Amino acid sequence: MTLAPAPEPVSSSPIRTLIVDDEPLARAGLRRFCAQQPDLEIIAECGDGLSAVHTIEHEHPQLVFLDIEMQGMSGFDVLARLGRDTLPYIVFTTAHDDYALGAYEFEAVDFLLKPFDKSRFDHSLARVRRRMSAAAPGTLRTQLLGALQSLTELRNPVSPARYLQRVAIRQGQRTSFIDITHIDCIEARRNYVDLHAGNARHELHTPLKTLEKKLDPALFLRIHRSVLINMERVEEIQHWFNGCFRFKLNNGATFTSGRAYRKGIQSFLNNDVV
Repeated sequence: MTLAPAPEPVSSSPIRTLIVDDEPLARAGLRRFCAQQPDLEIIAECGDGLSAVHTIEHEHPQLVFLDIEMQGMSGFDVLARLGRDTLPYIVFTTAHDDYALGAYEFEAVDFLLKPFDKSRFDHSLARVRRRMSAAAPGTLRTQLLGALQSLTELRNPVSPARYLQRVAIRQGQRTSFIDITHIDCIEARRNYVDLHAGNARHELHTPLKTLEKKLDPALFLRIHRSVLINMERVEEIQHWFNGCFRFKLNNGATFTSGRAYRKGIQSFLNNDVV
């Protein structure tokens, strides 16, 4: 039997755990991982949000693995329905990594991107155990309510005060953060984007269109179907051929705009945003 290099202390009483996911296979996978943990006790499984609300209110689990995208009632909706005194520890699970942009900014919750392996599950559970050991009374509830509010806002049109301030980049078991103002430009690839910041390039598995909605339009300008530019990093703009523009960044990189974006670029410049 292989032991983890730094095992977390096992609590004297089992952690009452609830699994919430509308996919039977996903619940089975979580059930299998949980069964391998001696300090977890699965008290119930729910296949929809409404039954999850009922179970949390009546069974009072300490830990909930909660799918975000469910038919009828999402994971966000589940938490919104709960009273302040019934909020447990939450580990979000989802196959859609758009939510990871915000989820990793909040220390009260973890975010498991499907499909995840046992190593990633163990990492998340270790994080929960540390929170249970260290959190002062009321701390979890305050943090989780803040996380819920911020994560819920990610689903709705972003107000000026809620544009992303930094982006979370997953690298195996590590997560690093990049300040939005440090990004020079963003280029779309097949199913991810490249964030360019100085001499560094970072991959983010989020569609460019989704990311663009979460960025301040006074800072980032779409100049091509595959390019967003941080206008604070622009050193020079030239009128180019066929009604296009040539952008030169202060790091020396150059980009030519697409003709379809001429009107938006001209409007940006006419409004003296730069």
